[in-house]
Amino acid sequence: RVSPDGSQRKFRFENIYSLDTDEYGNTWVSTRTSGFIRIDPDGNCSEYIFKGNSQQALDRNNVRSVVHAYGSKYYIGTYDGLLLYDITDGEIQSLTYDLRRGFENHAVRLLYKSGNLLFIGSFHAGFQYYNTEEGFQQTFAPAFHHGTLSSPIISSVCKDIRGILWIGSISGGLTVIDPERRIDPGLHRKIKSCKMLYNIKGMHYDRVSDELWITTFSEGLVRIDISDSILEEISLGEPIQNIIKITPLDADRLILCSTIDGLFSLNKKTMKISSLNSSFGLGNIGVINDIAVYDDKLWICTDNQILKIDLASNRIINKYSTSTFPGMLAEHTIRCIFCRTNGELWAGTSGAGIFRYDYEH
Repeated sequence: RVSPDGSQRKFRFENIYSLDTDEYGNTWVSTRTSGFIRIDPDGNCSEYIFKGNSQQALDRNNVRSVVHAYGSKYYIGTYDGLLLYDITDGEIQSLTYDLRRGFENHAVRLLYKSGNLLFIGSFHAGFQYYNTEEGFQQTFAPAFHHGTLSSPIISSVCKDIRGILWIGSISGGLTVIDPERRIDPGLHRKIKSCKMLYNIKGMHYDRVSDELWITTFSEGLVRIDISDSILEEISLGEPIQNIIKITPLDADRLILCSTIDGLFSLNKKTMKISSLNSSFGLGNIGVINDIAVYDDKLWICTDNQILKIDLASNRIINKYSTSTFPGMLAEHTIRCIFCRTNGELWAGTSGAGIFRYDYEH
C-alpha cells in the first residue's frame, strides 16, 4: 500500500476475508493467516498478529470479521472463536458464548452489531444473536428469538427503515429478525412458504420503495414489498446461473451480476431483463467476482483485471490489469471491490493483500 507521504509499505497480509469500518473512520482488514490490521483515517496502519506456531495461534490469526463493541474495545471473530480487543493497550480477551454448544470449537464466520445486539454467524452451526450491554458480561445471555436459521452459510444481511434485519442464507432461506413484530404475520407466512427463497445468494434493500430484492442461485428473483406485505416471484425468462450480486444501476433499473453469464439489467417497472454484456463491450472477460456502482461509473472485477465503465456512454474507459499492481503475481486474484465516497476504490485480493486506488486524481 502507499502511505499518505507517498512511501510504500508492505504488510504480510494475504487472503483478505473482509473489510469493516467503524464510526471513528477506521478500516479493519481481516485475513486468513496474518491476523488483522487497522487503518486509521490518516492512513496510518497497525497490525496484530498472534505469535507462535500453536494451533490456537494459527486459528486466531484466521480472522473473519471485526466490529466495534464499546469504547476502545472491538469484537474480533476468528476461527478460534470470539475475542475482545482493546485498541488502547492491545489486550486480547477470549469470550465465552454458546453458539457452538456441543461442538469442539467456536469458529466465527460473520459478525454484525446493531445497538446492543451482536449477531454471530458460525462456520457450521448456524446463527445466534446476543444482547450485550456496555460493561460486557463474560458469558452472553441469548437475546429474544424470532425466526429460524438452520443453514451454516449466511450469504447476505440487509437492514430496513424500521431497523429490522433480513438475513439470507444458502440452503437455509430468509430469516427476519423482527422483535417488535412490526411485519404483517401474513408476510411471514408468505416468506416461509416461498420455495424460491431456499438458496439465497444476494440481497438489495431499496429504502425509498421499501422493497427487498433477493437473488437465488438458479431460480430467478424474489421481490418483497414490505409496506404492502407483497411477495412476488420473478421469472427471468432465461437461465442465468449463480447471480451473486444485485445493486441499483439507475433510478429505474437494477443490475444483476452472474459469475457465469455476465451482467444483466432489470427494469423494476416492466420487469424486463436484458443482457449488458454486448452494450458494454465486455466480450469474454472471464468470471466476474464483484461489481460496484458509484458516480455514474460501473466497476467490474475479474480474477486478473478491473474495468471502469462510463454509464452515460456505456464505454469501457479504463482497464487495470493485475500485472500493474505492486507485488501482484500470476497466481493472485482480485476477489472484491468497494467504492468510497471520498474518491477511492479498494480491492481485496487472494494472495497479494489489499490495494487502494484514488480514481479521482
